[in-house]
Order: sequence, then C-alpha cells, then structure tokens
Amino acid sequence: MTTIRTPAKIIPRAFPGIKPDEVQEIIMNSRIKTYPVDTVLCHEDAIEHTFYMILEGNFEVTKTIHNSEKRLLKSLSAGDFFGEMALIHNAPRAATVTSLTNAVVLELDKEGFDRVLKRSPSVSMAMISEISSRLRQNDQLAIEDLRLRAAELADAYQKLAEQDLARREFLSSITHELRTPLMVASGYLHALKKGMLSGEQLQSTVETISRNVDQIVNLTNDILFLQEMDLVLPDFQSVNMLDVVEAVVRNYESKAKAKGISLNVKGRIQGPARPGAMRRLWNAPSPRWWITPSSSAIRTVR
Repeated sequence: MTTIRTPAKIIPRAFPGIKPDEVQEIIMNSRIKTYPVDTVLCHEDAIEHTFYMILEGNFEVTKTIHNSEKRLLKSLSAGDFFGEMALIHNAPRAATVTSLTNAVVLELDKEGFDRVLKRSPSVSMAMISEISSRLRQNDQLAIEDLRLRAAELADAYQKLAEQDLARREFLSSITHELRTPLMVASGYLHALKKGMLSGEQLQSTVETISRNVDQIVNLTNDILFLQEMDLVLPDFQSVNMLDVVEAVVRNYESKAKAKGISLNVKGRIQGPARPGAMRRLWNAPSPRWWITPSSSAIRTVR
C-alpha cells in the first residue's frame, strides 16, 4: 500500500538534486490517487488542469496523426511525470495518456503546480529539461512523419505515372484497332455509293463491310464495358449464392404453393464458391427450374 513515504522516494527520481524541503512542498500541495487499468488521465485536445507524477504502474502516451492514425509516442512508469506542458502553456493537452496497469499517481492542480514551480528551482529546471527533451522528440517524430509521407507521395506519383502511360498505350492501341475496320468499311461504302460494284463482288463487299462494322461494335462495347467495370467494381461484395437462392425461395414460396409448385433448394457450398462448381436445383414435378452459377440464365425443362 502506498504511504506518504513513497512519494518522498519517487520524487527525487523525477527531479534529481531536489532538496528535502522542496520534496515536502510538492507533497503538501498534492494528493495521492489510484486508478484502474485503461483509465485515461489526459485527453488529447482537452483543456485540463492537473499535473501527474507516477508512483506505481505503467502508462502509454499516444497521439492521433492525420485524424485517424493512433501513434504511440512513449511509455511511462514510476518516477515519470506528465501533464506539465498544458499547465505551463495554458493550452489543450498535446497527447492522450492511458494507464496500462492499475496505477497510483501524485496529482497537483494548477494552483499547487504554480506554487511548486515558484518555490522549487530544482523542479523548475527539471521541467525545462523535460519540456526541451519532449520538444526535440516531437520534432524528430514530425520529421520522420514528413519523410514517410514524402515516400508515400512519391510512390503514389509513380503509380499515377504508370497508369497514365498505360492509358496512353491503351488509347493508341484502341485507336489503331478502330481505324483499320473504319477505313475498310468507309472505302467499300464509297465504292458502293459510286456504283462501282455488282454481282458476286457486291455480295462480297457487303459481307466485308458487315464484318468490319461488327468488329467496330465489339470494340466499342469492350470500351463501354471497361468503363462500367470501373464504376461498379468498387461496390462489389462477396456473397454466398446459396443464401441468395434460399432467400428467393422464401420470398416466392407462398406464390409457388398457390399454383401447386414446390420449391426446394439442394446443395451446400464447401469453401469458396467457384463458377460452375456447384449447381442449385429448384425441384418441382413439372416444370423444373435450375440456376447454374456460371450463367445468369434460368432454364426450363419440360
């Protein structure tokens, strides 16, 4: 159990060279409190007015980076202190401090903290040293974060350049693929318009034009399909087809019974479903309906 003697042993570890009367000054202006594990004593960006010194237990100091990433700044144990920067600068907390174990701390409110700083040169010097050290650490973290972001930006730029090159190559290739059938069809159409073809030659020309127009249509459909895939792929989700079929059967079961049709589902998926690897059967005396995963068509067998 923590007693008044424990702070007298811990305080000199936090403030080397502190005098006995200065230790007593801190003890007289503070209070001892216990906290369970996972207690947050300092909340990042909050206005709080308490200084803490750890007598027992362990804490972690974390900070939110880029509004989402939680980064561990350091770990604290007996003899460490925190919360002084917000009191000295009268500013919000710069980080969050959370207990990792059951903990005992020495607490000073702002008035007691200010009295200790005025009356204890050793504490003031220790505070200055600690604040300077933390500022250097924060600078190093900021520099490292900038280096990381710069590397990520360079990687993203490289990928963007590769995508742009692929886009240009694709446009060049598709332009060539479209130009050839267009030129062929256009040339034969001009010949037809001038009445230069007749008989078997005319029939062959029409077939050639039709074949090249079909090629143009297929290429155009491929381009539109790729565009549609870019729009819908981000919204794709994995589904269990057996669950989908069973849901459909439940929805239409009453209507089927009203018409004397029995709907049943057979089969179970073992592991990830593969196109064509499983067949779902909806059995009824007549007609029979089934859906094959490799095709979206519904077939009827009499």
